[in-house]
Amino acid sequence: MRTIDMCGSDRVLAMYTEKGYSLRRKDIPGVEYGTRVLEDYAGEGLKRTVMADAAHSGSILLATDDKERDRIVYKDERFATRHEDGYDGMVTADPGILMCLSTADCAPVYLYDPVKRVAALVHSGWRGTCSPVSVNAIRVMEQHFGTEPANVRVAIGPCICADCYEVTGELKDHFLNSFTEDEVNSFLTGRDDGKYSLDLRKAITISVVNAGVSPDNIIDTGICTYETEEYPSYRRAGFSQGHLLAGIVML
Repeated sequence: MRTIDMCGSDRVLAMYTEKGYSLRRKDIPGVEYGTRVLEDYAGEGLKRTVMADAAHSGSILLATDDKERDRIVYKDERFATRHEDGYDGMVTADPGILMCLSTADCAPVYLYDPVKRVAALVHSGWRGTCSPVSVNAIRVMEQHFGTEPANVRVAIGPCICADCYEVTGELKDHFLNSFTEDEVNSFLTGRDDGKYSLDLRKAITISVVNAGVSPDNIIDTGICTYETEEYPSYRRAGFSQGHLLAGIVML
């Protein structure tokens, strides 16, 4: 288990696993299913666990200490690839709510407002970044809890790096819905073979800075899941190594 220091405080725990875990499939040899590893690490004070119903959307769930009161408060399914009513982001102001999700090249993005005590976690692949799901989470924090974006701490977990993330130029038009052309050209760059390299970290960083987050409040783990064998990568090995599990909880 690895942790990220979001603001020099022990009042929030942001964490992620290496390979060998899964939230989706129970039949992968050598892969542990479920969130027990995150729950055990969170320790005492944990009230409930909320798992992202990932659909590569920009939708946000408002999570509470009562499951019956959970609701999707921001819906964006423009780029969703799975069922309706999925959500790739979660926001809570209640301590003891462990929000978690799984990735295998996409970026887990952690957000925390230490002033209003609000936390969020989002799953951001290229579709979520187009939405942009991290900004959607900030807007929910702002509208529902009075968060000032300048106070938000953001951490980008392990994900595939620009050198390894080969995409087609067709994505440019999608990104232009949320970014300027100069911004898109800075994180979606052409290669000699006619393909493009996508820098997810840069795109996410640009989106949250545009939303009012201070660049000084952004942490990047800098770990490439494709290049680093300790982490699961769908592009390198499919789901044979399981997923990276990410979680955040206010204590």
